[in-house]
Amino acid sequence: MPRIATTLIAITLAPGVEPFVAPTARRKPLLRVDAGPAELWSGYLAALEADPLPVKMATAACVIGAGDATAQLIENERKKLPDAARVARWAFFGLVLQAPWNHVWQNLLEGALP
Repeated sequence: MPRIATTLIAITLAPGVEPFVAPTARRKPLLRVDAGPAELWSGYLAALEADPLPVKMATAACVIGAGDATAQLIENERKKLPDAARVARWAFFGLVLQAPWNHVWQNLLEGALP
């Protein structure tokens, strides 16, 4: 973004408010290809702590998409491949609707309950 646009944005904001906030936690370097389950899990937890919403969105898309594909395989008794469009719709639902909604709801509950 050009410097002038950044300055204009900064002027329109309230005094003392920064236009762009850098994340406080920096991402760790990528895991090795031969990483074990413990390293993968700790990397996932670190990513979840650094950027919770995008990680939750990706997780929901994968889990819900895989769940629908599995349900189709069980329903069809593995006679044909799962419908890719249906799997993509369910994954999109997890990515765009389910994960953000649950993220906000959980934060509201954590703020309201002791």
